[in-house]
Formats: sequence, C-alpha cells, structure tokens
Amino acid sequence: MSPLARNALIVLALLLALAGFTSGSNLDTTPVALPPSLSHMTLIAHAGGGIPQGKYSNSKEGFASSVRRGYRLIETDISWTKNRQLVLLHDWDRRFRHYFRPHSLAKRLFPGFYNRPSKNELLLQTENAGQFMAIKMNMGLHQMDLPALLAFIRDHPDRRIVTDIKRDNIKALTKIAAMAGKLKNSFIPQIYEPDEYEPVRALGFKTIIFTAYRSRLDDRALIEFVKSHRLFALTVPARRVNADLVTTANRYNTPVFTHTLNTLKEAEAMASLGVRGIYTDFLVPPG
Repeated sequence: MSPLARNALIVLALLLALAGFTSGSNLDTTPVALPPSLSHMTLIAHAGGGIPQGKYSNSKEGFASSVRRGYRLIETDISWTKNRQLVLLHDWDRRFRHYFRPHSLAKRLFPGFYNRPSKNELLLQTENAGQFMAIKMNMGLHQMDLPALLAFIRDHPDRRIVTDIKRDNIKALTKIAAMAGKLKNSFIPQIYEPDEYEPVRALGFKTIIFTAYRSRLDDRALIEFVKSHRLFALTVPARRVNADLVTTANRYNTPVFTHTLNTLKEAEAMASLGVRGIYTDFLVPPG
C-alpha cells in the first residue's frame, strides 16, 4: 500500500470514529488516561476541560477538574459582552442556551428561544460581564470572566492558558495583556491569520499557536508561514491532518497539534501520522 493510500485510510478511520463519538444524545464523559505508548503527546484541556455535566462549559468546575487530572495546558473560549468586556464562553447562542438559565428579558422577548437554534447568535449577549456573572449557570456550575481567569492563574502558576477568542482577537489580547501584567506569560494566544503574529508579539506574548480552523490557507501556505515564524505549535483540524504536513512542519521545529479528540483510537491514529498534541475533553494525562 502506498504512503498516500495509507494516510487516506488512517484519516478516514479517524473521521468515522469522530462521527460515531459525536452522534447521539448520550455523551460519554468518562475520562480515559493515555497509555504509556502515547505519553509523548501534549494534551490540552478543551474549553476549560470536560466534566460530567458536558463539554464547552468554560466553568470554574471545568478548570478545577483539569488541574486535578494533571493538564498543564488549558484552552478556553473567550467572548465579548456588548460593552466590550471579556467572559469565558464559547458562544451566545447554543452553548449559552445550554449552560445558562433563561434570563427574564430574553424569556419575555424571545419565548421558546432556548429550545431552538437562532439566526442571530448575539440576541442573548449580556450588556456587561457583571450581568453575565449574575446569571445562574445550570447543573451547579459557575461561570468565569477575565478577572476570574486571572485569579485562577494566580492560584495555579504552573498552568498555562491557551486562548480561543471568538471575535477581534488582537483587541481582546490587548485587553488581556493590560489586565494580566506579570501574569501575561501564563497565556499562549492562538492566532488565526498570519497578519496577527507581529501584533501579538508586540503585546509581549512570546509563545504563540497558529490555529487553522478559521483559516483558508492551504497546506503549502501554512508551511511557508511555519518556516518564517517561531511557533509553539501549528494546530489543524483532524480532517486536515496528513503525514506530509506533519513531517514538513516538524522539519522546521514546529509540532502539529489537532482537535478535538476524545478516544484512544483517534489519538493513536493521529500519533501514527506524527501529531504531537491533542485538544481534548476527556483524554487525560497518564498516571
């Protein structure tokens, strides 16, 4: 079998596994430890870390669980409020509706909104971080804003935060840099386009991940960027992973990470292609 055919079969198997894992309403939230054979893989806790209540919570409980499970890197989603404050939230539509009880204004203006998808993801966006923090979160969870995240970092200086900022990345990182002070080194910003690299470096962030899930750059353009920029990692969605991309990035001392994987079969398939890092909800560090 040719290397190209082998690579295609591996990726096909991974995609089928992903489809099987994410279909259906019953989510398996049981943590699975990596075996010693995969101990070289870097694990990044996704969206604060998976917990029994689910994924994408970006909650205090998620962060605490990630610490207990031994993650050193924790990725978190960061969104804007209407008055341009930062809160830890994946989006103001599906995840907000899932994790937060309907506040009275939204319930009155948009009856039934919490039971159906929205065409406007900002309908329920709170005016400020104070309003966001005042809404009761479902399932006994507790939300976080930027001050809460900085408090977490002070309490856990050996952990690093990987940012996934949903809009206006540079403006958000500018605000984070100003508020974080000496804690800035605990952040690993993700950038989404090549022209974000220098502004982020200028803000004082020295450890940067280029993540390609929003980018239209093809593999050749990604490699050209890797060749001329120092990166902590190049992150690509699982469907884009291929042996040529991984091998070439490694040649330029840039490991390839991928997301979001939650089974050992998926992790083993990616490891066989040379991937060195995984964003995950429920795979946990060995030991």
